[in-house]
Amino acid sequence: MPGTKAKSAEALRRNVSYLVQEFGVERVGFLTLTVGDWHGDRFIGICERAEAEKRFHRAMRAIARRYQCGVTVTERCESNALHWHLVVIVGADIRSGCDFAAFGRRDYRSAPERLRLEWLWWRTNAPRFGLGRHELLPVKVNSDAIGNYVGKYIGKGWNQRKADDKGARTVRYFGQWKKTGEKSKPPFSLRFCACTARAGAWREAMRQVQTLTRLHGVELNAENIRAWHGPKWSWHITQKLRTLQFFSHMNRLHPLFRAGLDKHNAEASGLHHIGNTNLDHWLPSWERDNFNFSEERKWQLTMDRLDREGWEKI
Repeated sequence: MPGTKAKSAEALRRNVSYLVQEFGVERVGFLTLTVGDWHGDRFIGICERAEAEKRFHRAMRAIARRYQCGVTVTERCESNALHWHLVVIVGADIRSGCDFAAFGRRDYRSAPERLRLEWLWWRTNAPRFGLGRHELLPVKVNSDAIGNYVGKYIGKGWNQRKADDKGARTVRYFGQWKKTGEKSKPPFSLRFCACTARAGAWREAMRQVQTLTRLHGVELNAENIRAWHGPKWSWHITQKLRTLQFFSHMNRLHPLFRAGLDKHNAEASGLHHIGNTNLDHWLPSWERDNFNFSEERKWQLTMDRLDREGWEKI
């Protein structure tokens, strides 16, 4: 998956875990909706995104009124039909007394009254929304497991995407995410990923790159890197970062980011350290020709000073 999808999956995992902890696992329902029509005893799912989303949005208006909050994940199946996985908060306990082993045998006699009412509501209303199949079940695993389970559908949907899926949102959140019912949003978004170990390690690696190129007299920044590498400059720089190891012992580093750098260093595809690189590694050949690399001794003395005085002063 591209980076944005991976971030979306991680944010989803954390938000679902929060949802279970905030409201209690007994109120969490896992709802699957498939858009399509029955032709006799044969079900045909809808593959056209425009028609499928029109029907799902019709149902979504009722879902947002019936359940306090939740999240929806769009998945395209191997058959190319679209369906949605939802985690919703039901108004009462739908889990206590459930015999999940019996559910697996299609024996639903242990289902509590509120769960049966939900099933009745969906049997009554799903046809008018244009939904062919529906299933609502309580969650039988812990908060982390359900988060991981739902998050995997982002990857599955990405692998099965079609041309008309380009630019379409995979994950949507709705409702009020506080048990008190006050106006609130999911606690994690794509922005929270800037605080992950991986993101912190990337920023620290770029800081060390900028420090070293600055010692060579070149101010490396997003503007000139973009001019050299084009709109995909971040991807190109990341490939270079993956070949090097970086300093991770500085006191100023947050322990989470230090751990991210240590993991990066362990997975680095090359044996070179950032302290042994120069502009030749960071600039394209046509730009390197404008610089003089004959002062290797000066560069080595600079690196000796960095090792001796430490990076804290740079």
